[in-house]
Amino acid sequence: MRMRTALRAPALAVTLLALGTSCADHQATSVPEPPAAGPADLLVGVREIPGTPSPQIMRALPRLSLYGDGRAITPSGREGALQTATVHRLTDERVRELYEDAYTTAHAAVESPDVVDGGVLALTVRGTKDGRTGASRTTPDTRELPLQADGIADFRSRTDPSGWPDEAFRSGPRPYAPTALAVFATPADEADAHSAAWPYDDPGRTGTPTREGRCTVLAAGQSRTAQRLARAATPDTVWRAPGGRTYRLDFRPLLPDEKDCRDLGDPGR
Repeated sequence: MRMRTALRAPALAVTLLALGTSCADHQATSVPEPPAAGPADLLVGVREIPGTPSPQIMRALPRLSLYGDGRAITPSGREGALQTATVHRLTDERVRELYEDAYTTAHAAVESPDVVDGGVLALTVRGTKDGRTGASRTTPDTRELPLQADGIADFRSRTDPSGWPDEAFRSGPRPYAPTALAVFATPADEADAHSAAWPYDDPGRTGTPTREGRCTVLAAGQSRTAQRLARAATPDTVWRAPGGRTYRLDFRPLLPDEKDCRDLGDPGR
């Protein structure tokens, strides 16, 4: 079986040109096999960070998260106020190809274009080499590449499962069912007699303070109830906490490698 992005050069001395990209001055890179990883271990993470003064990074799901068991999780929009995701299970060959593509791109010498407040592609790869010692990392390493650079748009398009052939998948797509949910709360100044009741502790006084709002993680039964409430709401719904304070809430599922709010926005953590 041969995929559209199959990489099979002797000794895997791969350049971005061989991947269908055109990053200049890229040095040949010996690409290792994907390292051994568990089902909740991130092999490859792809996140877009817009070039704005205050981009929402923690709240947004990554563009692609590939795990050691072959699961690829991608955003799929919203159901009401709830962000949703889709899971595909990939073949071993497709996992290897994605890993090789990401590893090579992460090691490319990418020249940053002269763009004010340009966005970046945060690319996380497990097993990349330490820039100082040359030793292989056992934990994921994140590198930020300018979105406007040559070849990055091509790499970005190759991370979209909708463009992959049927032979890339073992199963899926199916909805991602999170076991935990991050809830971001920002105060809502307007009084709303029709605000929705929030059944748990005041989300503006619990959890972790972040620049994107107060972040609280709900697990188990609370997560399931909050997901049901979020699906019945909208992103503009005003929520009334116990005590009467009102908030706007954003509901973001935690991915397998994320345990709490500190993990969000940093796929290499």
